[in-house]
Amino acid sequence: MTGLALPAETRLARLLERLLTGAEASLAAGDLEPARATAEEVRAVDPDNRRAARILQRVAGRQVGPAGERALMTLLFSDLVGSTLLSERVEPEQLRDLFAVYRAAAHEAVHRYGGTLMHYSGDGILAGFGHPVPHEDDARRAVLAGLDLVVALHDARARLTDRFGVALEVRVGIHTGRVVVTDLVEDGAVAERDSVVGLIPTLAARVQQTADPGTVVISDVTQQLVDADFYLQSLGERGLTGISRPVEVFRVDRPRYAAARFQSERYRKAGLVGRDEPRARLLEAWDAVRQESGSGAGAAFLVVGEPGIGKSRLVAEVIDRVEASGGRVLGAACLPYHANVSLWPIARMIERLVSRAGEGGDRLRPLVAHLESLGLDPAVVVPLIGPLAGLAPTPEYPAPELDPGAVLDETLDRLVDWMAAAAARRPHLFVAEDLHWADPSTVDLLGRIAVRRPAGLLTVATSRDDAAVPWRDAVDVLPLGRLDDRAADRLVGNLTAGRDLDAGVRSAIVDHAEGIPLFIEELTRSGLDARRSEPIPLRLQELLTWRLKAPGVDLRVVQTAATIGPTFDPATVAAAVGDADLVAEQLPVLADAGIVEPAGLATGTYRFRHALMRDAAYETQVLDVRRRTHARVAEALAARGAEPALVAQHLDLAGAADRAADRYRDAAQAEQARGAHPEATKLLSRALELLQTLPESDDRDLEELTARMLRGLSVNSVQGYASPDVEADHRRAQELAARLGRPEVLPALIALWLYWFTSGRLTTARGVLDQLTAMVREPAFASFEPEVAVLAGIHDFHRGHLVSAQAHLERAEAGFAARPAEQRVSPLWPLPDDPTAVSASVLASVSAARGELDEAERWEQEALRRAAAVGSPRGPVSLAYVNIYVALIRYFLGDDAAAARAGAAAVAIGEEHGLAFWSAIGATYAATGTPGGAPDRQFLERALAALELMGWQSFLAFHLAHLARLDAAAGEVDQAEEHLAEAFAAVFRTGEDLHLPELLRQRAALRLARGGDAGVAVADLTEAVRIATAQGARVSRLRAALDLARLPAPSRPEHWRILLAEARADMPPSFVTDETARADLLLDR
Repeated sequence: MTGLALPAETRLARLLERLLTGAEASLAAGDLEPARATAEEVRAVDPDNRRAARILQRVAGRQVGPAGERALMTLLFSDLVGSTLLSERVEPEQLRDLFAVYRAAAHEAVHRYGGTLMHYSGDGILAGFGHPVPHEDDARRAVLAGLDLVVALHDARARLTDRFGVALEVRVGIHTGRVVVTDLVEDGAVAERDSVVGLIPTLAARVQQTADPGTVVISDVTQQLVDADFYLQSLGERGLTGISRPVEVFRVDRPRYAAARFQSERYRKAGLVGRDEPRARLLEAWDAVRQESGSGAGAAFLVVGEPGIGKSRLVAEVIDRVEASGGRVLGAACLPYHANVSLWPIARMIERLVSRAGEGGDRLRPLVAHLESLGLDPAVVVPLIGPLAGLAPTPEYPAPELDPGAVLDETLDRLVDWMAAAAARRPHLFVAEDLHWADPSTVDLLGRIAVRRPAGLLTVATSRDDAAVPWRDAVDVLPLGRLDDRAADRLVGNLTAGRDLDAGVRSAIVDHAEGIPLFIEELTRSGLDARRSEPIPLRLQELLTWRLKAPGVDLRVVQTAATIGPTFDPATVAAAVGDADLVAEQLPVLADAGIVEPAGLATGTYRFRHALMRDAAYETQVLDVRRRTHARVAEALAARGAEPALVAQHLDLAGAADRAADRYRDAAQAEQARGAHPEATKLLSRALELLQTLPESDDRDLEELTARMLRGLSVNSVQGYASPDVEADHRRAQELAARLGRPEVLPALIALWLYWFTSGRLTTARGVLDQLTAMVREPAFASFEPEVAVLAGIHDFHRGHLVSAQAHLERAEAGFAARPAEQRVSPLWPLPDDPTAVSASVLASVSAARGELDEAERWEQEALRRAAAVGSPRGPVSLAYVNIYVALIRYFLGDDAAAARAGAAAVAIGEEHGLAFWSAIGATYAATGTPGGAPDRQFLERALAALELMGWQSFLAFHLAHLARLDAAAGEVDQAEEHLAEAFAAVFRTGEDLHLPELLRQRAALRLARGGDAGVAVADLTEAVRIATAQGARVSRLRAALDLARLPAPSRPEHWRILLAEARADMPPSFVTDETARADLLLDR
């Protein structure tokens, strides 16, 4: 034998392996202290043991430290009634013993339902449910524990009175809410009260003070979680000391068991939605069972579906039909804390049956009478099922002389006989709820019923999973799937019952609920509750949180994944956690627990099974821990090259305002490069919000300056140059640039000039332009001279100073041409358009107004070429801008169809790139919403109204004149005169004198068409010639002179020929049109 002995080193290694295997098992079960102690012992022997070091690392990650953990808990607070008087009546030793009885009863009741005793203080006891081990029904467990404690002390009254001369009465208060758990120990000892931080312990104590002796009282919050499980009586709203809101409290009378649960409002209010087929099958089965009672076979169904899918709601519908048709319902509800008690749900069902019939507590006689009425022999049945009703053996009904296995087998058969006999006399529905929590004997009983199918009996069992049901093939399985969006929306409508619910909220409910009826109901109720404060309804928190604490689940991994988002890459989680092996181990554990699932084999990513599961996991983090997790996630994402916006969001939530603002700015610039200006605006707005939280400094101001300039660019693109937001950003940018001595002061002034200019305040804009003109004479700003020359040219064009406008624009073109191609546009240019394309398009318009058609065509084509060559972010705006000027030129030259096409092109660009302003201004030139359609006055009026809402006044007179022409063409002369008057008013208000010659011509024509005073018309035309001559507007001068020349002889002024000849002589040789032909014809007469 000695030859077979193993070396000492081998024996030691095997021992350490066994110890570490046990430590890992403890860790998987959540028993951190044994795992830690064992690993420390191993390291004391083998300091370099990596497996032990790894266990210690995981224990450290899962321990609740000073920061703690956010948990949803239901707290039970109890105290003894009259304890002060009691201490005066008995000796201290007796009081000690009385307290020991009370505390033992509390310990038994709390631990029976998986709770934790947290604090003793004299006669006060605080117990918690939901941490460290959560359950999906912790509120129900707490209430059951409270009722058991009351019953235990009531049952002990006689014993305590005999021993101490006094009895004990207790009051219990219960409340549910979110707390921070800091140092709950896990060895069964009572932790310090400060381990649970928050309002919840105080509120539970205040609720307890409202209870009468020997009662359990719960808050309105807990009531929402247990309303279907207990009979409750409202005691009204109470003002509780130290609590700001009134709290409605409820006395708990007794539990609802089995079928009684379905009487609660929860199963009635919403109605049954999306379950037509399973409902029809069950009701058809009931009708068949009822009609063939006593002859044909019964029916058995197993309703299967995930938690919250609506199994109980479907059963409630069947119960309604059964009771309405004269049938009887038997109900057995399986509960998780009785899963190891043989036939517990059946025992409670029989107990209720005989208790209702018994008088004075006698249960035997009602049971015997009941069995005899069914034709069953009590001598055979009572010894077997009597103990289930709490009946002890009697001489008449002695305990059966069988071995235990045979007793159980006989008991199950007699139970089936009993149900068969009852159903033979009156059709019955037998409901067995939550079979996934049933004890093995109850499962066996259901199997025997399913196989036998007694006549007159419809059996319906519900379960979350049918895989563990051995007799599933003997029943009809009804799987319940998730509701589609249409059914989900209908359920939301049923729940709102006429109350207003925002469409966005309604859509979000449908999206987040993912077709699970319970989720839909709770989210809808939360959406309708103006007092809601929790991010997730408490019922759903309770349902979801317990899964996160399933054996083997490392909460730190789940929390990190939830912090990343609904879908996550395991590599990112591993980088943030700092333990790739742990994450690899956890993924199958989390999938088996129903927490996550693969999102796609090709991508290797995972997603949370429910969006709300992710939310619940995220909410378990204490706020400061949550911030640290976001910071680690941000680092991991940045290292993997993630989108700056995503990194910025995590840095933002981490509280790193300065770094987040930088990333938001980077993300915004990336969005601008794609032409996504609305997104860029949101990102920059958040960056600016964060910058406002930082201490004042030059660096902070420089960051703000950059962000405001960038945001001004994007807002300008979407809302237009006249947006007040644009003005606000650039005015602030101007202040910052001036204070910092930065060159951005000039770009900010450019944007401010454009704001005043397009807002119709040309006089104010002139003052800003004068500042800019003076600044570019300084060496520091001289490089911006071409850009400022463009502004001067635009300004003079609108003012009607065409000669100087042309000179400014030509000087700008020379300046741009002198720059290297890659520096043609300054990087500090603050506007969303390309200044070279703008310069060419305005120069084309000036040339057209001066009759230089060849030049106009050349510059128009050059403008289109430049705009097409510009990339994002300025390309789309530049192209829209040029198309607007093309439309203007076409209208001016009389080609309305071409003008409308150019306007429609601008609309299309705006719609494609989300540029609302450019869509609106393009619509004024398109003048119709139908491509190629006739001009539509109502459409044009709406387009102008939209522009005015944006603050846009530029060229308003031109568009009003166009509207007046359309009015006149439609025979609406009065309307035409009104619009024309508005056009004149716009010119006088804004200073856009460019339009005056054409407006005067249009007013004269309208007056003559109505048979008005020809003298007044002549005066308007003569003024038009004068103004056009002064402006250098050759085409308008010729047109006005032609209008005078074509008047009837008595009305024409004597010098009409001189005016026409001078105007014709001033036209460039390239201007050859119908107008010059008519002028030549008139002058040749």
